[in-house]
Amino acid sequence: GPGYIYHIATNMQKAAKELGFTQAQAEKIVKQTFKGAVDTWQKSDDSTGELEKQVTSKKGTTDAAIKTFKKEKLPQSIKKGMKAAFKRAKELSKL
Repeated sequence: GPGYIYHIATNMQKAAKELGFTQAQAEKIVKQTFKGAVDTWQKSDDSTGELEKQVTSKKGTTDAAIKTFKKEKLPQSIKKGMKAAFKRAKELSKL
């Protein structure tokens, strides 16, 4: 659950630092990104897919990132991680 989000946030912060941001700046950027996304999602009846479309400008920065995420198979990695967690939860429930 929350650990997935923290893992993603940690890696976003690491990337921001590699791009020249300080640790404090990286944390602020990533926290604000997550906060803004969650705030919008909670106030909206739209699906996350629709919200993604609304905030993604063609040939913009988000579009560039999402295209790279897809090329690097991030969606498949997330799915595999979720399946592994589900499988482990089933195993633990049998103990």
